[in-house]
Amino acid sequence: MNILVTLDSNYIDKLIVMLNSLTDSNSGDFDIYIAHSSLEASDFLKIIMNTDTRRIMLHPIKIFDSLFVNAHFTSRITKETYYRLLLFEYLPLNVGRILYLDPDIVVINSVESLYNIDFENKIFAAAGHTGGVVKKFNLMRLNMGRKSEYINAGVLMINVEEMRKCVDAKSIFAFIGSKGKLLFQADQDVINALFWDKTIYIDPCVYNCDEHTFKKYLLNLKWVQKNSVIIHYDGKNKPWNDDYSGSLGVFYKKYAGKVRSHREKARSVFKTEKKRNLIIPIISAAVLLILFLILHFTYGRKLLEIVSDYNTFKSWLSAFAVPPNLAFVAVRAFQTVIKIIPAEPLEIASGYIWGVFGGFFYCLLGTEIGSLVILVITRKFGVKFISCFIDTSKIDEWSFIKNSKRKYFLLFVIYLIPGTPKDLITYFIGITDTKTAPFLFITGVARIPAIISSTWCGSTLIDKNYIAFIAIFAGITVFSLAGTAVGTKYFNKKRGAENNYK
Repeated sequence: MNILVTLDSNYIDKLIVMLNSLTDSNSGDFDIYIAHSSLEASDFLKIIMNTDTRRIMLHPIKIFDSLFVNAHFTSRITKETYYRLLLFEYLPLNVGRILYLDPDIVVINSVESLYNIDFENKIFAAAGHTGGVVKKFNLMRLNMGRKSEYINAGVLMINVEEMRKCVDAKSIFAFIGSKGKLLFQADQDVINALFWDKTIYIDPCVYNCDEHTFKKYLLNLKWVQKNSVIIHYDGKNKPWNDDYSGSLGVFYKKYAGKVRSHREKARSVFKTEKKRNLIIPIISAAVLLILFLILHFTYGRKLLEIVSDYNTFKSWLSAFAVPPNLAFVAVRAFQTVIKIIPAEPLEIASGYIWGVFGGFFYCLLGTEIGSLVILVITRKFGVKFISCFIDTSKIDEWSFIKNSKRKYFLLFVIYLIPGTPKDLITYFIGITDTKTAPFLFITGVARIPAIISSTWCGSTLIDKNYIAFIAIFAGITVFSLAGTAVGTKYFNKKRGAENNYK
Protein backbone atom coordinates (compact mmCIF):
# COMPACT_ATOMS: atom_id res chain seq x y z
CA MET A 1 0.00 0.00 0.00
CA ASN A 2 1.43 3.37 -1.05
CA ILE A 3 1.24 6.32 1.37
CA LEU A 4 2.38 9.88 0.62
CA VAL A 5 3.23 12.50 3.25
CA THR A 6 4.78 15.95 2.99
CA LEU A 7 6.34 17.66 6.01
CA ASP A 8 9.32 19.38 7.61
CA SER A 9 11.24 18.41 10.74
CA ASN A 10 8.69 20.11 13.04
CA TYR A 11 6.17 17.34 12.33
CA ILE A 12 8.43 14.28 12.64
CA ASP A 13 6.97 13.28 16.02
CA LYS A 14 3.41 13.62 14.70
CA LEU A 15 4.30 11.53 11.65
CA ILE A 16 5.68 8.80 13.92
CA VAL A 17 2.36 8.68 15.80
CA MET A 18 0.42 8.57 12.51
CA LEU A 19 2.55 5.74 11.09
CA ASN A 20 2.22 3.72 14.30
CA SER A 21 -1.57 4.14 14.19
CA LEU A 22 -1.54 3.06 10.53
CA THR A 23 0.36 -0.17 11.16
CA ASP A 24 -1.55 -0.88 14.37
CA SER A 25 -4.95 -0.58 12.63
CA ASN A 26 -4.05 -2.29 9.35
CA SER A 27 -2.44 -5.48 8.12
CA GLY A 28 0.07 -5.73 5.28
CA ASP A 29 3.09 -3.67 4.33
CA PHE A 30 3.39 0.02 3.48
CA ASP A 31 5.58 2.03 1.13
CA ILE A 32 5.85 5.49 2.69
CA TYR A 33 6.86 8.23 0.24
CA ILE A 34 8.09 11.32 2.10
CA ALA A 35 8.26 14.44 -0.08
CA HIS A 36 10.44 17.11 1.52
CA SER A 37 13.03 19.78 0.89
CA SER A 38 14.85 20.06 4.21
CA LEU A 39 14.78 16.81 6.22
CA GLU A 40 18.12 15.48 7.47
CA ALA A 41 19.39 11.91 7.82
CA SER A 42 18.78 12.23 11.57
CA ASP A 43 15.06 12.86 10.91
CA PHE A 44 14.72 9.65 8.93
CA LEU A 45 16.74 7.76 11.51
CA LYS A 46 14.29 8.94 14.18
CA ILE A 47 11.35 7.69 12.09
CA ILE A 48 13.05 4.33 11.54
CA MET A 49 13.85 3.91 15.24
CA ASN A 50 10.23 4.55 16.28
CA THR A 51 8.18 2.64 13.68
CA ASP A 52 7.70 -0.96 12.59
CA THR A 53 10.36 -1.20 9.87
CA ARG A 54 9.38 -4.82 9.22
CA ARG A 55 6.23 -3.48 7.57
CA ILE A 56 7.21 0.06 6.61
CA MET A 57 9.60 0.96 3.81
CA LEU A 58 10.56 4.63 3.71
CA HIS A 59 11.12 6.34 0.36
CA PRO A 60 12.52 9.86 0.94
CA ILE A 61 11.94 12.14 -2.06
CA LYS A 62 13.86 15.39 -1.89
CA ILE A 63 12.13 18.12 -3.89
CA PHE A 64 14.52 20.40 -5.75
CA ASP A 65 13.90 23.90 -7.12
CA SER A 66 14.09 22.59 -10.70
CA LEU A 67 10.56 21.25 -10.23
CA PHE A 68 9.23 24.80 -9.89
CA VAL A 69 10.51 26.38 -13.09
CA ASN A 70 7.83 28.87 -14.27
CA ALA A 71 5.85 28.37 -11.03
CA HIS A 72 4.01 31.32 -9.48
CA PHE A 73 4.60 32.27 -5.83
CA THR A 74 2.88 34.64 -3.41
CA SER A 75 2.84 35.05 0.37
CA ARG A 76 0.36 32.15 0.50
CA ILE A 77 1.66 30.13 -2.46
CA THR A 78 5.02 28.62 -1.47
CA LYS A 79 7.06 25.72 -2.82
CA GLU A 80 5.28 23.37 -0.43
CA THR A 81 1.98 24.33 -2.12
CA TYR A 82 3.03 22.39 -5.18
CA TYR A 83 4.10 19.14 -3.50
CA ARG A 84 0.70 17.46 -3.79
CA LEU A 85 -0.17 19.16 -7.08
CA LEU A 86 2.97 17.89 -8.83
CA LEU A 87 3.23 14.46 -7.25
CA PHE A 88 2.87 12.86 -10.69
CA GLU A 89 6.21 14.46 -11.58
CA TYR A 90 8.31 12.88 -8.82
CA LEU A 91 6.59 9.63 -7.79
CA PRO A 92 7.99 6.42 -9.36
CA LEU A 93 6.15 5.28 -12.49
CA ASN A 94 5.15 2.01 -10.83
CA VAL A 95 2.99 3.95 -8.33
CA GLY A 96 -0.50 3.87 -9.86
CA ARG A 97 -2.45 4.97 -6.79
CA ILE A 98 -1.47 6.47 -3.48
CA LEU A 99 -3.13 7.63 -0.28
CA TYR A 100 -2.04 11.09 0.84
CA LEU A 101 -2.27 11.73 4.58
CA ASP A 102 -1.43 14.85 6.58
CA PRO A 103 0.86 14.00 9.52
CA ASP A 104 -1.69 15.44 12.02
CA ILE A 105 -3.83 12.33 11.61
CA VAL A 106 -4.40 9.00 13.33
CA VAL A 107 -5.79 5.92 11.59
CA ILE A 108 -8.05 3.88 13.86
CA ASN A 109 -9.49 1.29 11.44
CA SER A 110 -8.60 -0.34 8.14
CA VAL A 111 -8.02 2.00 5.17
CA GLU A 112 -8.42 -0.86 2.69
CA SER A 113 -11.90 0.15 1.49
CA LEU A 114 -10.69 3.67 0.72
CA TYR A 115 -7.43 2.53 -0.84
CA ASN A 116 -9.17 0.09 -3.21
CA ILE A 117 -11.94 2.50 -4.22
CA ASP A 118 -13.15 2.31 -7.84
CA PHE A 119 -12.06 5.65 -9.30
CA GLU A 120 -14.22 5.42 -12.45
CA ASN A 121 -11.65 7.58 -14.33
CA LYS A 122 -11.72 10.17 -11.55
CA ILE A 123 -8.48 11.46 -9.98
CA PHE A 124 -9.31 12.11 -6.32
CA ALA A 125 -11.46 10.63 -3.59
CA ALA A 126 -11.89 13.06 -0.69
CA ALA A 127 -14.32 14.37 1.91
CA GLY A 128 -15.79 17.83 2.43
CA HIS A 129 -15.91 19.61 5.77
CA THR A 130 -17.77 22.83 4.94
CA GLY A 131 -21.45 23.55 4.56
CA GLY A 132 -23.97 26.36 4.36
CA VAL A 133 -22.75 29.86 3.52
CA VAL A 134 -19.05 28.92 3.71
CA LYS A 135 -19.52 26.11 1.20
CA LYS A 136 -21.47 28.34 -1.20
CA PHE A 137 -18.83 31.05 -0.93
CA ASN A 138 -16.05 28.58 -1.75
CA LEU A 139 -17.94 27.15 -4.74
CA MET A 140 -18.57 30.65 -6.10
CA ARG A 141 -15.04 31.87 -5.35
CA LEU A 142 -13.45 28.97 -7.21
CA ASN A 143 -16.10 28.67 -9.95
CA MET A 144 -16.98 25.11 -8.96
CA GLY A 145 -20.09 23.14 -9.96
CA ARG A 146 -23.28 23.78 -7.98
CA LYS A 147 -23.53 20.18 -6.76
CA SER A 148 -19.84 19.84 -5.96
CA GLU A 149 -18.24 19.71 -2.51
CA TYR A 150 -15.35 21.80 -1.26
CA ILE A 151 -13.05 19.01 -0.06
CA ASN A 152 -10.43 18.97 2.67
CA ALA A 153 -7.07 17.99 1.12
CA GLY A 154 -5.61 16.46 4.28
CA VAL A 155 -6.86 13.03 3.20
CA LEU A 156 -6.68 12.29 -0.52
CA MET A 157 -6.97 8.96 -2.27
CA ILE A 158 -5.22 9.70 -5.56
CA ASN A 159 -5.40 8.01 -8.95
CA VAL A 160 -1.81 8.79 -9.97
CA GLU A 161 -2.10 6.89 -13.24
CA GLU A 162 -5.06 9.00 -14.38
CA MET A 163 -3.42 12.16 -13.07
CA ARG A 164 -0.41 11.56 -15.33
CA LYS A 165 -2.77 11.36 -18.32
CA CYS A 166 -4.87 14.44 -17.57
CA VAL A 167 -2.68 16.90 -15.69
CA ASP A 168 0.48 18.80 -16.53
CA ALA A 169 2.56 21.26 -14.55
CA LYS A 170 2.13 24.03 -17.10
CA SER A 171 -1.66 24.22 -16.64
CA ILE A 172 -1.29 24.22 -12.84
CA PHE A 173 1.26 27.04 -12.97
CA ALA A 174 -0.97 29.02 -15.34
CA PHE A 175 -4.04 28.63 -13.11
CA ILE A 176 -2.18 29.71 -9.97
CA GLY A 177 -0.67 32.62 -11.86
CA SER A 178 -4.13 33.88 -12.85
CA LYS A 179 -6.00 33.12 -9.61
CA GLY A 180 -3.26 33.50 -6.99
CA LYS A 181 -5.01 36.24 -4.98
CA LEU A 182 -8.18 34.16 -4.60
CA LEU A 183 -6.41 31.02 -3.35
CA PHE A 184 -6.79 31.47 0.40
CA GLN A 185 -6.17 27.78 1.10
CA ALA A 186 -3.24 27.32 -1.31
CA ASP A 187 -3.09 23.85 -2.91
CA GLN A 188 -6.39 22.80 -1.33
CA ASP A 189 -8.10 25.58 -3.31
CA VAL A 190 -6.27 24.53 -6.49
CA ILE A 191 -7.36 20.90 -6.13
CA ASN A 192 -10.97 21.97 -5.58
CA ALA A 193 -10.99 24.48 -8.44
CA LEU A 194 -9.29 22.31 -11.06
CA PHE A 195 -10.58 18.86 -10.14
CA TRP A 196 -14.05 19.27 -8.63
CA ASP A 197 -15.47 17.27 -11.56
CA LYS A 198 -12.71 14.65 -11.18
CA THR A 199 -13.37 13.98 -7.50
CA ILE A 200 -15.35 11.21 -5.78
CA TYR A 201 -16.89 12.53 -2.58
CA ILE A 202 -16.54 10.21 0.42
CA ASP A 203 -18.08 10.26 3.89
CA PRO A 204 -16.22 12.71 6.17
CA CYS A 205 -17.50 10.93 9.26
CA VAL A 206 -15.64 7.81 8.16
CA TYR A 207 -12.61 8.97 6.20
CA ASN A 208 -11.82 12.48 7.45
CA CYS A 209 -13.43 12.97 10.83
CA ASP A 210 -12.42 16.20 12.53
CA GLU A 211 -13.86 18.02 15.56
CA HIS A 212 -16.22 20.06 13.37
CA THR A 213 -17.61 16.92 11.70
CA PHE A 214 -17.90 15.17 15.06
CA LYS A 215 -20.11 17.96 16.40
CA LYS A 216 -22.01 18.66 13.17
CA TYR A 217 -23.26 15.08 12.82
CA LEU A 218 -23.77 14.58 16.58
CA LEU A 219 -21.37 11.63 16.70
CA ASN A 220 -20.17 9.89 19.84
CA LEU A 221 -16.84 8.24 20.59
CA LYS A 222 -18.27 4.74 20.55
CA TRP A 223 -19.58 5.24 16.99
CA VAL A 224 -16.30 6.81 15.89
CA GLN A 225 -14.27 3.97 17.38
CA LYS A 226 -16.31 1.41 15.46
CA ASN A 227 -16.94 3.18 12.14
CA SER A 228 -14.45 5.97 11.52
CA VAL A 229 -11.19 5.17 9.74
CA ILE A 230 -9.24 8.43 9.83
CA ILE A 231 -9.26 11.10 12.54
CA HIS A 232 -7.92 14.45 11.36
CA TYR A 233 -6.74 17.15 13.77
CA ASP A 234 -6.91 20.01 11.29
CA GLY A 235 -6.88 23.68 12.21
CA LYS A 236 -5.16 25.11 15.26
CA ASN A 237 -6.91 22.88 17.81
CA LYS A 238 -4.27 20.15 18.23
CA PRO A 239 -4.43 17.43 20.90
CA TRP A 240 -0.72 17.75 21.68
CA ASN A 241 -1.18 21.39 22.71
CA ASP A 242 -1.98 22.37 26.29
CA ASP A 243 -4.98 24.48 25.23
CA TYR A 244 -6.62 21.67 23.23
CA SER A 245 -10.38 21.40 23.63
CA GLY A 246 -12.23 18.60 21.91
CA SER A 247 -13.37 15.00 22.08
CA LEU A 248 -11.30 13.23 19.43
CA GLY A 249 -7.98 13.81 21.18
CA VAL A 250 -8.39 10.49 23.01
CA PHE A 251 -7.41 8.64 19.83
CA TYR A 252 -4.24 10.67 19.33
CA LYS A 253 -3.30 10.23 22.99
CA LYS A 254 -3.84 6.47 22.65
CA TYR A 255 -1.29 6.09 19.85
CA ALA A 256 1.05 8.78 21.20
CA GLY A 257 0.98 6.83 24.47
CA LYS A 258 1.93 3.64 22.63
CA VAL A 259 4.89 5.40 21.01
CA ARG A 260 5.90 6.82 24.38
CA SER A 261 5.49 3.42 26.02
CA HIS A 262 7.65 1.83 23.34
CA ARG A 263 10.38 4.42 23.91
CA GLU A 264 10.21 4.09 27.70
CA LYS A 265 10.28 0.31 27.45
CA ALA A 266 13.30 0.52 25.20
CA ARG A 267 15.02 2.85 27.68
CA SER A 268 14.08 0.57 30.58
CA VAL A 269 15.42 -2.49 28.81
CA PHE A 270 18.58 -0.60 27.99
CA LYS A 271 19.06 0.50 31.60
CA THR A 272 18.25 -2.83 33.28
CA GLU A 273 20.09 -4.98 30.76
CA LYS A 274 22.83 -2.57 29.82
CA LYS A 275 25.62 -4.83 30.98
CA ARG A 276 24.09 -7.88 29.29
CA ASN A 277 23.44 -5.93 26.12
CA LEU A 278 27.07 -4.88 26.05
CA ILE A 279 28.06 -8.52 25.53
CA ILE A 280 27.21 -8.52 21.82
CA PRO A 281 29.05 -5.25 21.03
CA ILE A 282 32.01 -6.34 23.17
CA ILE A 283 32.18 -9.74 21.48
CA SER A 284 31.75 -8.11 18.06
CA ALA A 285 34.45 -5.58 18.86
CA ALA A 286 36.72 -8.31 20.21
CA VAL A 287 36.20 -10.48 17.12
CA LEU A 288 36.85 -7.50 14.85
CA LEU A 289 39.92 -6.53 16.87
CA ILE A 290 41.26 -10.08 16.73
CA LEU A 291 40.53 -10.19 13.00
CA PHE A 292 42.29 -6.87 12.55
CA LEU A 293 45.30 -8.00 14.59
CA ILE A 294 45.48 -11.28 12.67
CA LEU A 295 45.32 -9.39 9.38
CA HIS A 296 47.86 -6.85 10.61
CA PHE A 297 50.39 -9.27 12.12
CA THR A 298 50.06 -11.82 9.33
CA TYR A 299 49.13 -10.13 6.08
CA GLY A 300 49.81 -6.58 7.26
CA ARG A 301 53.36 -7.14 8.47
CA LYS A 302 54.05 -9.51 5.63
CA LEU A 303 52.69 -6.96 3.17
CA LEU A 304 54.90 -4.24 4.67
CA GLU A 305 57.90 -6.55 4.24
CA ILE A 306 56.84 -7.35 0.68
CA VAL A 307 56.30 -3.74 -0.45
CA SER A 308 59.66 -2.70 1.01
CA ASP A 309 61.51 -4.74 -1.60
CA TYR A 310 61.08 -4.01 -5.31
CA ASN A 311 61.65 -7.54 -6.67
CA THR A 312 59.68 -9.27 -3.91
CA PHE A 313 56.68 -6.96 -4.34
CA LYS A 314 56.72 -7.34 -8.12
CA SER A 315 56.90 -11.16 -7.85
CA TRP A 316 54.12 -11.19 -5.24
CA LEU A 317 51.78 -9.22 -7.51
CA SER A 318 52.63 -11.47 -10.47
CA ALA A 319 51.59 -14.54 -8.45
CA PHE A 320 47.90 -13.52 -8.56
CA ALA A 321 45.56 -14.95 -11.19
CA VAL A 322 44.98 -11.45 -12.52
CA PRO A 323 47.46 -8.95 -13.99
CA PRO A 324 49.75 -7.29 -11.38
CA ASN A 325 48.18 -3.85 -11.83
CA LEU A 326 44.66 -5.21 -11.15
CA ALA A 327 45.95 -7.14 -8.13
CA PHE A 328 47.46 -3.92 -6.77
CA VAL A 329 44.22 -1.99 -7.31
CA ALA A 330 42.31 -4.69 -5.35
CA VAL A 331 44.86 -4.57 -2.50
CA ARG A 332 44.66 -0.77 -2.41
CA ALA A 333 40.83 -0.85 -2.34
CA PHE A 334 40.85 -3.40 0.50
CA GLN A 335 43.36 -1.27 2.43
CA THR A 336 41.04 1.74 2.03
CA VAL A 337 38.09 -0.16 3.57
CA ILE A 338 40.08 -1.97 6.29
CA LYS A 339 43.39 -0.38 7.19
CA ILE A 340 45.69 -3.33 7.80
CA ILE A 341 48.64 -1.09 6.84
CA PRO A 342 49.03 2.66 6.23
CA ALA A 343 48.41 3.92 2.71
CA GLU A 344 51.84 5.49 2.15
CA PRO A 345 53.90 2.25 1.81
CA LEU A 346 51.60 1.06 -0.98
CA GLU A 347 51.86 4.44 -2.70
CA ILE A 348 55.66 4.42 -2.49
CA ALA A 349 55.78 0.81 -3.70
CA SER A 350 53.54 1.61 -6.68
CA GLY A 351 55.89 4.47 -7.54
CA TYR A 352 58.94 2.25 -7.78
CA ILE A 353 57.09 -0.34 -9.89
CA TRP A 354 55.07 1.82 -12.29
CA GLY A 355 56.69 5.21 -11.92
CA VAL A 356 55.25 8.48 -10.63
CA PHE A 357 52.13 8.67 -12.79
CA GLY A 358 51.48 4.95 -13.31
CA GLY A 359 51.65 4.36 -9.56
CA PHE A 360 49.47 7.43 -8.97
CA PHE A 361 46.80 6.13 -11.36
CA TYR A 362 46.55 2.66 -9.75
CA CYS A 363 46.59 4.12 -6.22
CA LEU A 364 43.84 6.61 -7.00
CA LEU A 365 41.74 3.96 -8.78
CA GLY A 366 42.00 1.58 -5.81
CA THR A 367 41.19 4.40 -3.38
CA GLU A 368 38.11 5.45 -5.36
CA ILE A 369 36.87 1.84 -5.51
CA GLY A 370 37.44 1.40 -1.77
CA SER A 371 35.65 4.68 -1.03
CA LEU A 372 32.72 3.56 -3.19
CA VAL A 373 32.55 0.27 -1.24
CA ILE A 374 32.47 2.23 2.04
CA LEU A 375 29.62 4.44 0.77
CA VAL A 376 27.60 1.44 -0.45
CA ILE A 377 28.05 -0.45 2.82
CA THR A 378 27.24 2.48 5.09
CA ARG A 379 24.20 3.51 3.06
CA LYS A 380 22.85 -0.03 3.20
CA PHE A 381 23.57 -0.88 6.82
CA GLY A 382 23.78 2.59 8.41
CA VAL A 383 25.07 3.76 11.76
CA LYS A 384 24.87 0.36 13.50
CA PHE A 385 27.28 -1.12 10.98
CA ILE A 386 29.66 1.82 11.14
CA SER A 387 29.85 1.61 14.94
CA CYS A 388 31.31 -1.89 14.62
CA PHE A 389 34.34 -0.48 12.83
CA ILE A 390 34.89 3.05 14.13
CA ASP A 391 34.03 5.24 17.10
CA THR A 392 30.88 7.05 15.96
CA SER A 393 31.51 9.82 18.50
CA LYS A 394 34.37 10.87 16.25
CA ILE A 395 31.96 11.08 13.35
CA ASP A 396 29.88 13.59 15.33
CA GLU A 397 32.92 15.88 15.38
CA TRP A 398 32.51 16.28 11.63
CA SER A 399 28.72 16.75 11.64
CA PHE A 400 29.07 20.40 10.61
CA ILE A 401 30.00 19.20 7.11
CA LYS A 402 26.55 17.82 6.31
CA ASN A 403 24.89 21.11 7.26
CA SER A 404 27.30 23.35 5.39
CA LYS A 405 26.25 25.22 2.30
CA ARG A 406 29.88 24.89 1.15
CA LYS A 407 29.94 21.16 1.77
CA TYR A 408 31.87 20.14 -1.33
CA PHE A 409 34.44 22.90 -0.88
CA LEU A 410 35.01 21.79 2.71
CA LEU A 411 35.35 18.17 1.60
CA PHE A 412 37.94 19.23 -0.98
CA VAL A 413 39.94 21.05 1.70
CA ILE A 414 39.70 18.13 4.14
CA TYR A 415 40.92 15.59 1.61
CA LEU A 416 43.64 17.95 0.36
CA ILE A 417 45.15 18.55 3.81
CA PRO A 418 47.58 15.79 4.88
CA GLY A 419 46.91 14.18 8.23
CA THR A 420 43.09 14.34 8.18
CA PRO A 421 41.30 10.99 8.77
CA LYS A 422 40.03 10.75 5.20
CA ASP A 423 38.71 7.16 5.23
CA LEU A 424 37.00 7.77 8.60
CA ILE A 425 35.24 10.77 7.07
CA THR A 426 34.18 8.62 4.10
CA TYR A 427 32.28 6.37 6.53
CA PHE A 428 30.49 9.46 7.85
CA ILE A 429 29.64 10.72 4.34
CA GLY A 430 27.87 7.43 3.69
CA ILE A 431 25.12 8.32 6.18
CA THR A 432 24.52 11.82 4.80
CA ASP A 433 22.70 12.91 1.64
CA THR A 434 25.98 13.75 -0.12
CA LYS A 435 25.83 12.61 -3.74
CA THR A 436 28.23 9.78 -4.59
CA ALA A 437 29.61 10.93 -7.96
CA PRO A 438 30.49 14.53 -6.92
CA PHE A 439 32.01 13.24 -3.67
CA LEU A 440 34.26 10.71 -5.42
CA PHE A 441 35.31 13.23 -8.07
CA ILE A 442 36.08 16.12 -5.70
CA THR A 443 37.90 14.03 -3.09
CA GLY A 444 39.74 12.15 -5.82
CA VAL A 445 41.09 15.42 -7.19
CA ALA A 446 41.98 16.57 -3.66
CA ARG A 447 44.02 13.38 -3.03
CA ILE A 448 46.21 13.90 -6.12
CA PRO A 449 49.07 15.94 -4.50
CA ALA A 450 49.54 13.53 -1.58
CA ILE A 451 49.49 10.41 -3.77
CA ILE A 452 51.83 11.85 -6.42
CA SER A 453 54.31 12.96 -3.75
CA SER A 454 54.40 9.38 -2.40
CA THR A 455 54.75 7.74 -5.82
CA TRP A 456 57.46 10.28 -6.60
CA CYS A 457 59.29 9.10 -3.49
CA GLY A 458 59.04 5.52 -4.74
CA SER A 459 60.26 6.49 -8.17
CA THR A 460 63.36 8.24 -6.79
CA LEU A 461 64.02 5.32 -4.44
CA ILE A 462 64.17 2.75 -7.25
CA ASP A 463 66.52 5.08 -9.12
CA LYS A 464 68.68 5.08 -5.95
CA ASN A 465 68.40 8.84 -5.77
CA TYR A 466 68.41 8.80 -1.97
CA ILE A 467 69.00 12.51 -1.54
CA ALA A 468 65.86 13.31 -3.57
CA PHE A 469 63.93 10.65 -1.65
CA ILE A 470 64.95 12.12 1.73
CA ALA A 471 64.17 15.64 0.56
CA ILE A 472 60.72 14.69 -0.75
CA PHE A 473 59.93 12.59 2.32
CA ALA A 474 61.02 15.39 4.66
CA GLY A 475 58.95 17.88 2.69
CA ILE A 476 55.89 15.63 2.90
CA THR A 477 56.40 15.21 6.65
CA VAL A 478 56.69 18.95 7.27
CA PHE A 479 53.71 19.68 5.01
CA SER A 480 51.65 16.97 6.76
CA LEU A 481 52.40 18.35 10.22
CA ALA A 482 51.66 21.90 9.11
CA GLY A 483 48.51 20.81 7.29
CA THR A 484 47.31 18.86 10.32
CA ALA A 485 47.87 21.86 12.61
CA VAL A 486 46.17 24.33 10.25
CA GLY A 487 43.34 21.91 9.46
CA THR A 488 42.72 21.14 13.14
CA LYS A 489 42.57 24.84 13.98
CA TYR A 490 40.25 25.60 11.05
CA PHE A 491 37.80 22.79 11.70
CA ASN A 492 37.75 23.37 15.45
CA LYS A 493 36.71 26.92 14.58
CA LYS A 494 33.96 25.57 12.28
CA ARG A 495 32.72 23.15 14.94
CA GLY A 496 32.77 25.95 17.52
CA ALA A 497 30.75 28.19 15.23
CA GLU A 498 28.17 25.43 14.76
CA ASN A 499 27.93 24.78 18.50
CA ASN A 500 27.47 28.49 19.18
CA TYR A 501 24.73 28.59 16.58
CA LYS A 502 22.96 25.69 18.22
